[in-house]
Amino acid sequence: MFLRLKNYILKNIDGLTVIIIAGSLRFINLGYSDFQGDEIKALFLIEPGQSLSDFLLSQRKGPVQFIITYFVKILDPSYSNYFLDRFIFALFGFLAAVVFYKLVKSLFNSNIAVFAALFFSTNGFLIALSRIIQYQSAVILFMLLALYSFTHAITKESRSRIYIILGFVFWAISILSHYDGVFIFPFAACLLYLWWTKGREGYLFGPANKTKTIILGLVLLVGVLSIFYIPFIKNIDAATISYWNGRVQGTGGKISSSIVLFRVYQPIYAIHIYASLFILGLSSTLLYWGKAGVGYFKRNFFKNKQSLSIKKALLEIVSNRDLLVTLSLIAWFGAAFLFMEGAIELPGTHIYTYIIPATILAAIGMHNVLNASKYLYSVIFKLPTLRNIFDVAAILVVTVLFSFLYAQSYIIYVDNSVEYPWQQKKFFIWNLHQPSAQFHLSLFGFPYSRDWKGIKEFVYNPSVPPCPTPRNAPDKKPLCPDTKIKVYSGNERTSISRYSISYQKDYNIAGYFIYIKNPQTFFDTKRQDKEKPGYWMNHYPPVKEIVVNGKIVAEIYYMPPFSKEELIEYGY
Repeated sequence: MFLRLKNYILKNIDGLTVIIIAGSLRFINLGYSDFQGDEIKALFLIEPGQSLSDFLLSQRKGPVQFIITYFVKILDPSYSNYFLDRFIFALFGFLAAVVFYKLVKSLFNSNIAVFAALFFSTNGFLIALSRIIQYQSAVILFMLLALYSFTHAITKESRSRIYIILGFVFWAISILSHYDGVFIFPFAACLLYLWWTKGREGYLFGPANKTKTIILGLVLLVGVLSIFYIPFIKNIDAATISYWNGRVQGTGGKISSSIVLFRVYQPIYAIHIYASLFILGLSSTLLYWGKAGVGYFKRNFFKNKQSLSIKKALLEIVSNRDLLVTLSLIAWFGAAFLFMEGAIELPGTHIYTYIIPATILAAIGMHNVLNASKYLYSVIFKLPTLRNIFDVAAILVVTVLFSFLYAQSYIIYVDNSVEYPWQQKKFFIWNLHQPSAQFHLSLFGFPYSRDWKGIKEFVYNPSVPPCPTPRNAPDKKPLCPDTKIKVYSGNERTSISRYSISYQKDYNIAGYFIYIKNPQTFFDTKRQDKEKPGYWMNHYPPVKEIVVNGKIVAEIYYMPPFSKEELIEYGY
């Protein structure tokens, strides 16, 4: 039994490595963070008297994430178990890495597959988007399942029609999660074409029946999407249109930079590794097929004195499986890249749509570099024993590279001793600096806890605080804060604080002021006297300090329910 287990591990070492790396970066410490940004907007929080259809149609995106959180709510009605609430999304992100590995392996080779899957598994964007309650992990998983199903149809001809239909169903679910699912179209179209042209003889799997199968799949795809998106388009409100316009045209006066954003999610050398290998993969691929094309024309039109036939050349291209797959991969990347960086002013984390195909091209670049290096090494060192040294060195280089990317991602997303990017963090000899707030920062999936559960518990069940003595008029009777006033204020983004504290927010009336250190807005409130909270914090201590990992992360102040001017008039 031990021998069989050993043989299984050795045989499947690449896949097991992907599973371990992807799983550890997506599941460990998954429940640490408070809800971040749009996580709250993805919860199934239906208003009293609101119908299910009205709730789904009032959102800015497809219904899949709300369907998931609906079922999560059955197990956790208050959404208080962060690990459980995020688990399905993390599972989708984990499974996406496994499916991605199998997809690339079925179309290229084992080396490219494992390189691409390791880039995918350690990529900061894809890790972060797997560690939050959001649609992205569902979009990615189901679009990869769609592509893998189409690929499976090519190799499993006896059940190919089932895989084709299944692929269209997965594609529909991906687009129902978010419109980002449409960007796989060039790659999906290539795989469908390869299936349609394979095994054309015979009645059962002839072109007529294959055409009917594709038409059926398209009808199913359009039909499923129409059920939701036709009513959705009819019910688009002004707020949704304004939000879309903000993404397309830009808003808020901040600088949008995908390069800066990428370097926030993977700050140390990652962009250099990705960019160099991507360029090598793209250029070497184009060079290879360009050289093959020149050779083709030389053989057919110059050497044999044949007349130049565009039709014949195109037929030659569409009959070459590897060329079609490569061209469609480049088209997948190009379509997503041009749309996100050309048509959209604020693409934000949606750049994952072109990062995924880019990882395959980077893996191709890495594979080609290793092959070229091995060839040069063999020319220089012709002894077989010396050639084996290269294989050991190549394995060592690959291991160091991906270990570096893994360690970086682990420190950023799993370790929560210091919460980067809100705080500077040490990574070996490098410092992970806070990003500049002048840029449009879409920050999701990073470790971040301000213990809003503890804040809520204190605010809703307070102990009576002491009456502070007026600072400038100690003879006056203190104004005791009224614990019955259901009003609060704070420096955190309203959508986040309002989820935990359902009171009215108004600092002139409050009551409670909840001061969050390093808030998600990335703008820390300065304690200035010009507003009531700043004035009060400068002169009176908090009634409660919130501690996480031995550090004070929030302070709660209890102010008399008057304006700043009234407090000063009374002697405070």
